[in-house]
Amino acid sequence: EQLRQDLLLRRYLHENQISLELGNRVLGFFRRKQVGEMRVRIHETAIKDFNLLPESVRKALHAQVFTPHLLFHPFFAYFHDCDQEAMDMVCHLSIQEHTVLSGHDLYNRGKEATGMSVSMAGTLCVVSSNNESLVEDSKKLKVGSFICECALWLRWTHRQRVTTFDGPVEILVLDSARFSQVCQQTATFAHCSAYAKGYLEKFSSVFGDLEFGDGSVWFNLQTAVELTEVAFEGTPISASTRHHVRNLAGNSRSGSQWINEEPLGPLARTRKKVKKLLRC
Repeated sequence: EQLRQDLLLRRYLHENQISLELGNRVLGFFRRKQVGEMRVRIHETAIKDFNLLPESVRKALHAQVFTPHLLFHPFFAYFHDCDQEAMDMVCHLSIQEHTVLSGHDLYNRGKEATGMSVSMAGTLCVVSSNNESLVEDSKKLKVGSFICECALWLRWTHRQRVTTFDGPVEILVLDSARFSQVCQQTATFAHCSAYAKGYLEKFSSVFGDLEFGDGSVWFNLQTAVELTEVAFEGTPISASTRHHVRNLAGNSRSGSQWINEEPLGPLARTRKKVKKLLRC
């Protein structure tokens, strides 16, 4: 079937006298797509019988799958420490996993933001236009980056394009509306509100009147630590979580998510600490 589709595509390009340059772009895209489809993770939606599981079991599975990725963000590390049940509900009701195939965009300019994404595998890059020639020289985001956190705390429209670089990208998407609904029903709501207030003030100071720059890819680890500590001030936080967050901050002097800048820290070593934190 794949061979038949390839022959039909080549025949289409030939019969319509498509230029060699454009034809190669089309063929290249489908070649990358075929390779990418072999590299994507298995998602829950691919398992038809998954919905037959009791909801309590699905909730526990979602918590174990998604929580480790969120714990690399200081706010969610403290959030989890304060109310693990609330964190489990966020994972169960607010998060979905997606594959952004090679050549496809995660965000486009002018599109309203609906949630925060966390990259789990693959490379995303940020370009200021749809010009494919700019992708190679664009800034690249690290695996584990928190993308468009601002959507959790304010209304935002993307200013730039975020796309795949050299293959498919695996992401988690935390829906902002569902996240807000869960938070409003938990004891951590006051902390969420305090963090949101601090985030908006910092965000406004970085991007002025919010009309310039692209907050979609703005994240600074040191700033996140400071905002989190203020938001949870006076709240008992376990020593292991405080140590974990200090390690996150200590592993990065710049707090940057960009590949061509100082890394956030040795993720392999930190992931072991995250797993240990989850067992506490």
